[in-house]
Amino acid sequence: FMIYSCPFIAFAVNGVLALFCFLQGTVLGDIDDMNRVQKTLRQFVVMMVLCAAGLFACVNLSSASFRLGNTLMAFLSAAFVVFLFWGYLEIGEKQLKCAAEHSDFVHILVDLWHSDWTRAMLLGGFNVLIPAFFVLNMINMKVRKWRGITISRDKFTPLGRSIYNEISAWNLTNVLNRVCLLAELYFVMQVGVMKVVYIFLSWLNGVLSHLDFGVVVVLVVIIGFIMFLLPPVPGVPVYVFAGVVIATKGEDTQSIGYEWAIIIALSVSFLLKLVACVSQYAIGYFLGKSVSIQQLIGVDKVFTRAIEAILKEPGLSFGKVAILVGGPDWPTSVTCGILSMDMLQMVLGTLPVLVVTGPCVLAGAFLVKSDPKEHSQWNMLSHTALSAAALSNMISCCCAAYIVLETVSRRGDELAKPRPEHAAVAELTRQGEHRATMYEDISNWHHLSTPWRTLIGLATALHLVAGFIFTMASEACFRDFSISSSIEKDLPDGNPFKVVKEPFGWIPIGIFFAATLLHITFLKCMAYLTTVRLRRPDDGDCHVDDPPAYDGDDVGDSHGHDDGDFHDDDPPAYDGHRQDPENKWYVGDKYF
Repeated sequence: FMIYSCPFIAFAVNGVLALFCFLQGTVLGDIDDMNRVQKTLRQFVVMMVLCAAGLFACVNLSSASFRLGNTLMAFLSAAFVVFLFWGYLEIGEKQLKCAAEHSDFVHILVDLWHSDWTRAMLLGGFNVLIPAFFVLNMINMKVRKWRGITISRDKFTPLGRSIYNEISAWNLTNVLNRVCLLAELYFVMQVGVMKVVYIFLSWLNGVLSHLDFGVVVVLVVIIGFIMFLLPPVPGVPVYVFAGVVIATKGEDTQSIGYEWAIIIALSVSFLLKLVACVSQYAIGYFLGKSVSIQQLIGVDKVFTRAIEAILKEPGLSFGKVAILVGGPDWPTSVTCGILSMDMLQMVLGTLPVLVVTGPCVLAGAFLVKSDPKEHSQWNMLSHTALSAAALSNMISCCCAAYIVLETVSRRGDELAKPRPEHAAVAELTRQGEHRATMYEDISNWHHLSTPWRTLIGLATALHLVAGFIFTMASEACFRDFSISSSIEKDLPDGNPFKVVKEPFGWIPIGIFFAATLLHITFLKCMAYLTTVRLRRPDDGDCHVDDPPAYDGDDVGDSHGHDDGDFHDDDPPAYDGHRQDPENKWYVGDKYF
C-alpha cells in the first residue's frame, strides 16, 4: 500500500506547492497594495517559523527514531532554504521598505531580516550556492555583453550587483561566528546530547526490566525528574522512555496488562511534566535575583517583555498556552521563574501539554510491540504518534512566535519604556557597552588581517561540511537505534560507541571538533586583543578622534595621482580608522 500510495502523495504535495506559488505570485503583483504585501509577509513569517519549529521538533523526534527524525530534518532544512530564497525574490527589498513605512509589524520583520542571525541562516543554508550564483551571474553578464544587450562595464548583472553590495556591507565576522554557533548548537542537540540520552535510556530500560512494576514506576519518576532538571535534555525522550519502560513491565505483569500500563504511563508523564515545571520555575526564581541573569535573558528588552506580558495573562489564553506548550521545556519554565510570573497560572497554562506528552508515550508503548528490523503496523503506529507529537509541537511553536511578534507590533512603544525595577540591568548593560564596542571594532571583518579571516572562514567551512553530512547522510554515520533497542543485541560487541558507523561516521565528528577548536581559538584571540586594547593608556579609545568616515572615493594628490591610499577596495561600510603604531596588536587597520 505504501509503495503505491507514496508517489500519489508526493504528486499531491507538489500540486499544492505549485498552486501556492502561483497564488502568491499573483497576489503580490501590485507593489502599491500594502495590505497584500503585509499579508504575504505574515504568511512568510509563519512558514519560516513553522520550518524552524519543525527542525526543533525533529531534534526531539530523533530520540525515538533516528531515521524518521533525520529524514524530516533533511526535508525541513531544504524547505527552510527554499522559503528564504522565495522570500527574497518574491518580496524583495523594495517591497519591505515600502511596507515598513505603513506597518510596525513589517518594521520588526525588516529588523529581523537585517539581523546577523538571519544572515547566518542564509549563508549556512545556501553556502556553496552563493559563489556558484556569482560565477553564473558573471557568465550571464559576459553573454549579455557579447550579444550587445548591455553596454555596462560591470561584471555582474543588476540583480547580482545588488546582492553583492548587500553581502559586502555585512560584517562577515559576526555572520560567520553565528553560523559556527548554530552548527555547534545543532551538534550538541542532535548528535551529542540526544544520542547519549537515548543510549543511556536504552541501557536503563534493560536494567529496570528485572524489577517489580511499582518500583519501575517510582524509578521512572525519579530518573525523569532528574533529566528534566538538565538544561540540554528535552522532554520528548523522557516521555518516550516512560512509555517504553512502563508498557514493557505492564505487559509482563498479569495484574496490570498492556492497556492499563499505557494509561499509567500517560498519567505519570503528564504529572512528571507539571512537577518538573514547578521545579524549573523555582530554579529560575532564585537565579532571577542575579542582575547578570536578568541581563542574560534581556528582561529590559522589548521581545522578552512581550513574552512576559503574554505569560502573565490570566487563564488559558491562546498565546500563553502556545508558549508554555511549544517552547523548550527547561528554558521556558526557568524564564517564567526569572520573570516572577504567577506559578499557579504557569501550571494552568501548561495543562494542554498533554497533546505533546500523550503521543510520545503512545509512541514508546507501540515500540514495545514493534521490531526495529521489520516493517509492521506497530512501527507505523509508533511513527504516526511521533509525527503527531512533532506536529503539535510545531504548531504551538509557530503560534507562539507569531503572537509574540504581534504583541511587539501592537505594544512596542509601551514595552520599550524604562522600568524602575530594571534600572540595575540597564546600568550593567551600559557598563559593558564600551568593551562590546571595542570588541566589535577589533573583530570587524574589514579590519582583520588575512590570517584571522582565514581562521574564522575555515572554521565556518568545516562546520558546514560536518552539518551537511550529519543532515543528509545520517544513515551512513549512525546506526538506527531507539530507546526500545538493546545495546547488547543491536550494537556490535555490545559497545555503545558502535552506534557510530566506522570509519565514515567518525569523519564528520572529527571535522566538527576541528572546526569548534578553530572557532574557540578565534574567539579567545579576539577577546585577548580586546583586553590588550582596553589596557592602553588612552583607556581603549575606539578612534573617537578619527577623521570623517572614508566614503569609498580615491582622494589622490594635487596632481591627480594616487597618494598611496590603501582603501581602494574597501566597501562603503569601512570607517577609515587611523594607523596606530603604539599598539603591537594594532598596525594600520589590521589586527594581528
